[in-house]
Amino acid sequence: MAHKEVTVNVQDESFAVQLFGDPDGPKSAARSPVGVLLHGAAMSSASWARCAELMVRGSADAPNPHGMLLCAPDLRGHGKTQAPQSRGTSLDQLVSDVQALIDALFVDVLGIEATRPFFLIGHSLGGAIVAKCVADKEFAKRVAGVSMVDIVEETAVFGLRHMPGFLEKRPKAFESVVAAAKWYVAEGGMKTIDGAMRSVGRTLVEHPDGSFVWRTDLAATAGDWEGWFTGMNANFLSTSAPKLLLLANTDRLDKGLTLAMMQGKFQLEVVREAGHHVQEDQPAAVAAKLAKF
Repeated sequence: MAHKEVTVNVQDESFAVQLFGDPDGPKSAARSPVGVLLHGAAMSSASWARCAELMVRGSADAPNPHGMLLCAPDLRGHGKTQAPQSRGTSLDQLVSDVQALIDALFVDVLGIEATRPFFLIGHSLGGAIVAKCVADKEFAKRVAGVSMVDIVEETAVFGLRHMPGFLEKRPKAFESVVAAAKWYVAEGGMKTIDGAMRSVGRTLVEHPDGSFVWRTDLAATAGDWEGWFTGMNANFLSTSAPKLLLLANTDRLDKGLTLAMMQGKFQLEVVREAGHHVQEDQPAAVAAKLAKF
């Protein structure tokens, strides 16, 4: 299974992107599927790593038989991306980043046409970005399918009232990456230490005193929180592309999406024994459902 990291330049800024699968697959076979995986707030592309590996692995006899390529970028102010958080984290800014990033990634790095159809998948804040992207009708023409992972509008907006208290209680620094991973399992909503260990390192930066601190200043984005999720349901439902909502629990399904589901406007899948970090808690189950979709 091929994996590499690339830097994508968008105007005067650079974004880090992890590639999983066959980078030459989209060039050699017009039908080779391409997917873009977006992470949530204060996370990174590493949150998708294990799930992406499983999706492109195939079998021992036929590894990645379809030449699939999955692209997981670090959003502005996250992971190894150099584009600064200080330029803004509004939904419009993040959507503009992602749309420009996909164009540059396809043409300048992968050597394929910018109009190449692809699947767009996002977890949490990444799901809100995905939904806003496909509300752009011209951009949506290129999207072969769209999936939001464990995010619905009403539940997300309601949950924002608890975010300041969560950030106040969250440790400001850790003595090691292992300590941070253990905190994520105990208090941060992840279910497995393996998932936490794979994901957390990229969300931290080593301080000169040897401790590890958060790479993303989530509190500084507070003015954008409500704008991230308001209108998300309507954005998601606005596209004619196939749509999948993947949740950890049906209790999180709000009224608007419940009605839309009953009308057959999107496909719903539930991943059991997972928390909000669904693809890290149950990577095999998520990989199977996304591959089927």
